[in-house]
Parts: sequence; structure tokens; C-alpha cells
Amino acid sequence: MPNRIPNLVPQPDGLGAAGVLSSEPRLSRYFFAVEEQPPTDHDGFLRVASAVQLRTTGRSFLIGDLLKHQAVLVVGPPYSGKSFALRSAKGWLRLGGSGVKVIHRDHRAHSAEWAAAEDSSLRDWQLTSDQLVWFIDSIDECLERGEEFLTGLEDRLQAMTADQRSRLRLIATCRQNDVPEGLVATIREFMGGCLVVRIAPLDREDARAQVGPGFERVCELIRNNGLRDLAAQPGVLTCLGHNRHLDASAGRSRVWRTVIEELIERTVTQVGPVRVARVFEASCRIAFVLTFSDRFEVCTGENSVFATTPSLGQLFGGDLNELLPAARQALRTELFEKTSTGFRVGHRHVREWLTAFQLAQLVTRGDSGQLIELLASGDGRLSRDHHELAAATLEILNASAEG
Repeated sequence: MPNRIPNLVPQPDGLGAAGVLSSEPRLSRYFFAVEEQPPTDHDGFLRVASAVQLRTTGRSFLIGDLLKHQAVLVVGPPYSGKSFALRSAKGWLRLGGSGVKVIHRDHRAHSAEWAAAEDSSLRDWQLTSDQLVWFIDSIDECLERGEEFLTGLEDRLQAMTADQRSRLRLIATCRQNDVPEGLVATIREFMGGCLVVRIAPLDREDARAQVGPGFERVCELIRNNGLRDLAAQPGVLTCLGHNRHLDASAGRSRVWRTVIEELIERTVTQVGPVRVARVFEASCRIAFVLTFSDRFEVCTGENSVFATTPSLGQLFGGDLNELLPAARQALRTELFEKTSTGFRVGHRHVREWLTAFQLAQLVTRGDSGQLIELLASGDGRLSRDHHELAAATLEILNASAEG
């Protein structure tokens, strides 16, 4: 299929780092073909010279390079900056003055209402002769919410003419372990190809700029605990860099507790260990209930007007009522984001860690049977949806046993 969108994006230089407390990496992130192992140093940071060399042979890419392909699937671990990669690509289109139309399904916008608006935008575009770049963020979250994503994507692509598909570029993101079977084949069938790339870790200098003065201390923590994968998680690195009290021997569960507490402390009005601990406890409870009730939002008040959205009053009734003020405060922290019908945990991986801390409490209280029941699928095996959650819970339990 001919590529009819030539040179969409220039390569702007000198774009600075994101804000010091932002979880967003700088715009110079590299991507690698999935069969290519990103070259990294002893702390897990990208070796830039090697990445540059691989780019000359088409085995590594910058954001602008991805926009030259008809269809791209960006995969990577949780919290690695995949969503920011799409926002960066969208920003580069604007900087380049390309004039193409853009549809961007943000990871927060997976809903029936948004899907209808997306359909409307696609139909409007099909009536024109314009070029279109269609960004779809976090396919794994579509699937988690029960959307028939693959069928819907196939129907939309099939409804387009060959000419329309030649004027389309499709760029999507997904967790690397949650890519649905048949996705890449479907995209290749209709788009004539699909480049699958993984997002690379930050390079050392970008990470230093992201973290600030605490960078060497963070590197020591990575080396002491075998946490090289943190080099691919800019938001985690930043939170660790600002925490001067985290011991260099802290393991992964302590790291994530620190990240969550940092997100709480930024917005809790009465900062202090007791208050943060209570908000943390309430947040874990909210995440736990949402995860295992297949709900994605919670609303304030005693009762909800939406059948699918539980209220704080329902979640914190009876013996848990004393946690209700902390729960209300939790919804105002950076852990949560407001939607049209309530509040949701802003990032799936953060929700998994919050839930994992609550699950670990079940085991501590002797409720191991309930843990197995919650994490297992119908055949008694670990549910695919809960792999990350189970791994996080195990990390917490191991750390507790060692401590």
C-alpha cells in the first residue's frame, strides 16, 4: 500500500525536560524493534551512542521516525511513558504544521460515549480527502473494561476504502504482556504492515535531568536491589529522587509505597506520617473494591445515582466509617482523576499496587484462601488480568517476611 503522508514531522531540537515533579520524560525517548534488545548500562539506562548507531539501520527510532510508518504499535512495561509518547507525537505534528487531522483516544477516555464520538470523527474524516493520524492509547485498558476492541477496530478499518486507509496512520500503545492475540495481524491485513516497537529506558543524562540532585542516590538504590527496570519508569525515578529518606536497601515494594506516598503528600493539606498513612489506607481500600467488583470509578456521597459507580458511603460504611474523611481526601490527591461521573485511579499500574497492598493485608490477617479466590480465573489458574497484581502482592509479602 502506498505511503501518502510524506515527511509529517520535522525533528525539532532543544525541547527541554518536563517539570521537575512531572512523570513525563523528555522528548528524546528511543524505541526499538521488539526483536532488538535495547543496549543499556549497568544501571539499566540506555546507551545513546549504540541507539544512534542502530537508528541508521532502522532498528531504533525516535518519535518522528514512528510517524513515517503507516501503522505502529508501541509496547512497554507499565508506567514507562507510552501515553506520553503519543502526546509527544501529537505535539510534534503541531510543531511541524503538517495540517493533518488527528484523532487521539486518550487512556482516560475509554467509554461508550467517547467511542461514539470517535466513530463520528472517523465518519467526518471519510467524507474528506484529508490525511489522518489516529492515536489509540492503552489498548490493554480497553480490554480490561470489557470493550470488544479488536472487533471494533476491524470493523472500522474494513469500512474504509483502500484510498482512505492510504491516507491514514495508526499509532497505538499497549502493555507488552497484554497485547491481544490477533491485533498485529488485523492491523497488517488492513494497513499493509505494522511496525511493533518497545519503548526504551531513559538514557543516563535524560534521567539525571529528570531526577535532579538525588540521581546518584537513586542509582545506588537500583544497583543495591537489582531494580534496573526502573530506568524505564520516569515517574518512579522522579519520585525517588525527591525522597531523601528512602534507604538504599529498599526493595521494589518499598519503592512503590514511596511513590504512592509522594503522590499523596503533594496534595494532602495536613501533611504528616499519620495523615498520609490514613489516606494511603483509604486509597488501597478504594482500589481493591474497584478491582474486584469490575468497577472503574467511585463517587463521593452516601449513595450513587449510577448503578455501576459505587459511592464512598458504600465503601466505607460500618467499621470502616472512620476512614471516610481520609477517603474523601484521597480523591483529591494525584492518585485519582475526576471523570464525568466520579473519580478513578489515574493509572492502572498505580491501582494494581494499591490493590496489592490491600491483598497483602488479607494474607497478614490469615485470609490466604480469599487471596487465591480473588486472583484465580474460573479454571483455578492465575487470571491473565491479574499477573501484574499477583507479582506486586508477592513482592510486598516477600519484603514483609524479610523485614
